[in-house]
Amino acid sequence: MPKVSVVIPVFNDRSAIEQTMGKLRAQTCCAEDFDVFVIDNGSTDGSIAWLEQQSDLTLIKEHQHLGSPYSCRNRGIEQSCSAVIALLDSTCIPDETWIEKGLAYLDSQPECDLFGGQVLFNYEDKITAGKFYDSVTNVQMESAIRGRQAAKTANLWVRRTVFDRIGMFEESVRSGEDMRWTGFCSEQGLRLDYCETCTVYKYARPTMELLKKQVRVGKGQIRLWREQNKVKPMVLNALKRVFPAKQKNIRKLVAKNKQVECTGNLYFRVYCVAYFSGLATLFGNLLGLFKK
Repeated sequence: MPKVSVVIPVFNDRSAIEQTMGKLRAQTCCAEDFDVFVIDNGSTDGSIAWLEQQSDLTLIKEHQHLGSPYSCRNRGIEQSCSAVIALLDSTCIPDETWIEKGLAYLDSQPECDLFGGQVLFNYEDKITAGKFYDSVTNVQMESAIRGRQAAKTANLWVRRTVFDRIGMFEESVRSGEDMRWTGFCSEQGLRLDYCETCTVYKYARPTMELLKKQVRVGKGQIRLWREQNKVKPMVLNALKRVFPAKQKNIRKLVAKNKQVECTGNLYFRVYCVAYFSGLATLFGNLLGLFKK
């Protein structure tokens, strides 16, 4: 039986899933150590046709809950038999040592129930303001785990016993369920770690994709705030996004990126993207607030 099952939701990401599978085939561990479940969520770009031709993965079609990567993850987890589940986004390309380092960490930390691995950003040889801002605001795995005891599913390793105890992800949710679910795991006393050596490379989003993402994030935040009974204070705080960000806050933000230096014209463009990103998130908050 494989030691770990890799579960990957995909929607219209044929190029990315091809690269992800290429890296999984090049892993330094034995091929028998892992199996791969790819769950398609209604792709129309040829992803399904390509995936159907791959003999080293299990393709699952989740077309009941369209637009929900968490429903897709549930379908993959349900069909897997391994003691460990590694959740990976189709746009996150794993390092060739990814599985080896992930299994080694769990072996060395038997008290760890789940961990998030390092997520670095791939700019595809073109650094834009949107991509830079995406890299310092989204999928900040280490700070989310150490500061909030929650993590994203872009590179999340979970022992199967956790799902047996906590349950699966909520169905039909588009965004934010990973932070809610992992945060609940922490509240229940489970140990959530950060592993710097288990690395994936995520494609950074250009500006328009980033703004669409922030609207989804804003809608997801309302759901989480409702569970925490913090809707009013958090929405009031979110309204501050209609004002330009303070320079010192932007400087702190850009300093998080250790891959790229942000100065001059790039800094000015990042500042503008930061403002419009805040408005997009606020817009998502308002949509979520008035959604029944």
